[in-house]
Amino acid sequence: MGSIYRRGDSKFLWIEYYKDGRQFLESTRSEGEDYAKRLLKLREDEIAQGKMPAVLYDRIRFDELLEDLLTDYRINKRKNLYTLNLIVTRLKREFGGLKVTQINTTRISAFVEKRLKEGRANATINRELAAMKRAFNLAAQ
Repeated sequence: MGSIYRRGDSKFLWIEYYKDGRQFLESTRSEGEDYAKRLLKLREDEIAQGKMPAVLYDRIRFDELLEDLLTDYRINKRKNLYTLNLIVTRLKREFGGLKVTQINTTRISAFVEKRLKEGRANATINRELAAMKRAFNLAAQ
């Protein structure tokens, strides 16, 4: 069970909730109590489903996921590390600096369209998308 409160002189409401004994504090960036209640319920539902609170994903950048992907390939001594380095460079050029939550279907579709216009083969684009998928799956684990 969480709570809603006003923090110091802030005009915005904050929510507090727990997952596995760890406290999470999050600004609602709103003055409305109804919005704060809905956000708190959303976070509690995520926790009840066994998911991590979405607020954590707002702090992670896509570059970090790609670095973790490279580390995973190095640890497991995958043979195609050279190819992955090329793919990661391309993905960083396109999505570098973005938060994970900013990468959505629209952005990915635009990326695919751009790569097709550049004359890239479908297989190349599929490998890039597969690398993205693997990076997101590693982050989810």
